[in-house]
Amino acid sequence: MTKQLAKVTDIQISQLLNEIGLMRGQMEYEKSQLLRKYASYDYRTKEWSKPFSEVYAEATKQELQSYNALSSQIDHNCRWYDELDRLYKSHLWSRFYLVVGNSNGHIHKDLACHSCYYDTQYAWLPELSGDSEAEAVQAEGEILCTFCFPSAPVAWCEGVGRRTKEARDAAQAVRDERQALKASKSLSMDGEPVKIRSAADRYLHSSHKTFKTYRAAELWVVEALVWEKTNLIFGEEYHGYGPDAYSPDNLSLVLNLMAEKKGWSVDEIVKPFADKVAKKVQEVREEYKLWLPTRKS
Repeated sequence: MTKQLAKVTDIQISQLLNEIGLMRGQMEYEKSQLLRKYASYDYRTKEWSKPFSEVYAEATKQELQSYNALSSQIDHNCRWYDELDRLYKSHLWSRFYLVVGNSNGHIHKDLACHSCYYDTQYAWLPELSGDSEAEAVQAEGEILCTFCFPSAPVAWCEGVGRRTKEARDAAQAVRDERQALKASKSLSMDGEPVKIRSAADRYLHSSHKTFKTYRAAELWVVEALVWEKTNLIFGEEYHGYGPDAYSPDNLSLVLNLMAEKKGWSVDEIVKPFADKVAKKVQEVREEYKLWLPTRKS
């Protein structure tokens, strides 16, 4: 018996079992379609009005074509599986099963290890069939079950397996990518939200303002610049609501953070907003042009 024979045989068996499972699922779907057409379902008793044998007898040859083809293919695959299984039983080469759904899933030699539970899920590793314990460790990492492989060195039964490491690395790569995207869109350099405190002597909407994105800071700066200019125009007579957490110090802080983020000067940051600010200031002028004389009289 060669390792190659063990691997080829078990890989074929694994593929056959997967195909049989998929085809049986499709057969159940075909069966349900026929039952729906030729029988009714009682939701109280949870039973069909006819057994499938009667439905099968009533169905046309064309309606049964797919169902019969699946049944025939399953029978063929099951016969081929039996032949391969007899080959395995005549040699009983080594097999390895990885526990899945566990951060440090161990590798077992069969599915009957007393350290596992009735609902333990396994992943068969047919590509390791015929290998020694040392070769399995080299391929998958130091995660052999101490009960299945009592003679294995302690170093082979500790640590984290290769697949677990790969899964963790892949998950970390996704998190890093998301963090990089978040940082690229944020006001801060590290991607964290920026919070500023409000001025105590203003009519403000909240006690603080938080910027999660650079775009939010841009919109706020426009409002802050409009507030600043309308105060210069109307002086103390202007009591309209300003943007949340506004103060000259906060405006300077946000502009400097934007400049640092872009690698520009503060003047370069403010310049693109000039036209929009001027337009909004004019709108404020129109809105309050009758209000000011009334306040002064």
